[in-house]
Amino acid sequence: MLATTRPFSQLRLNEVIAFGEAQSRIKGEFETETGLNEVYILLTHDAKTVRLNGKVVYDVSKIAKRLSVVTFLPQDTIIVTGAPSERRRYLDANISRFEPAHVADLRQYQRAISQRNAIMQRSPSALDSIGVWDEKISEVGARIIKRRLKLLESLEPLLESIYHQVSQKETKITFDYKPSVSIEGDIEANLRQALADKLEHDKRMGHTTVGPHRDQPELALNSKSAATFASQGEVKTVAIALRSAEIELTKRILGRTPIVLLDDISSELDERRKGYLYGLINEVSGQIFVTATSLKEALFSGEKRVFVIEAGRARILSMDNAD
Repeated sequence: MLATTRPFSQLRLNEVIAFGEAQSRIKGEFETETGLNEVYILLTHDAKTVRLNGKVVYDVSKIAKRLSVVTFLPQDTIIVTGAPSERRRYLDANISRFEPAHVADLRQYQRAISQRNAIMQRSPSALDSIGVWDEKISEVGARIIKRRLKLLESLEPLLESIYHQVSQKETKITFDYKPSVSIEGDIEANLRQALADKLEHDKRMGHTTVGPHRDQPELALNSKSAATFASQGEVKTVAIALRSAEIELTKRILGRTPIVLLDDISSELDERRKGYLYGLINEVSGQIFVTATSLKEALFSGEKRVFVIEAGRARILSMDNAD
């Protein structure tokens, strides 16, 4: 919440507020290369207020520029097995970490798509204004597609290397991008032409059928769809490799080690995958947070502090009682 202003699970913000309460607050301090940063978030049932160092923040990318977080979650397998929208969301979340302008483009694009869809559902005379939104969709959509392709160029080699380390197999892994328009040449012009070509079809369907919101990224093992053909173990390995690659990309692109959050993930893994994961994490020079039901699940060799959550309160556990 403090690093991204939203919870990692797909909760609505008012679901973060305790039952019977009017608001929820969270505050944290981060020591970064820019010094000490205080983030404060106030949630009510109809609003969110974010402050950075005492000043209200309207552009949350200002926080993202200072704080980087990589999460390892049991539900990460949905990136591999879920609908293409899950992989689009994964790509866009990572791009937004490295290029905060992507967030604004996603908002603009979604608004333009909504406006175009609304126009097609009105009277035929309303179609006179659809060209304005086609221009906006083409302009912003092309930027979104280009950034996704650029990220995949950096991500795919890392993904393959890490997957081989975890699986101990020479399986070929690819992260393919299957666009709804041609990405050869001028993508903006191609998208504009596709919108014009599909107008009659889109009118019948009642929504826009081309653009980055319809592109289909797909993970594949030996050229076969991981969503369809990968075993449960392979899916978990791909998920670990994806998150591990994020750590390395953050170091390369932003020049800093992200905070790493592991939410009870080791209970989902066999000993080999668990061993790799904690071997990787033990090499991380930054701060790591792990949740687990047993300390035996947290296989760290370095210094650690243990907190126990009981009845909604956290207390530090004496290391004398850590077993």
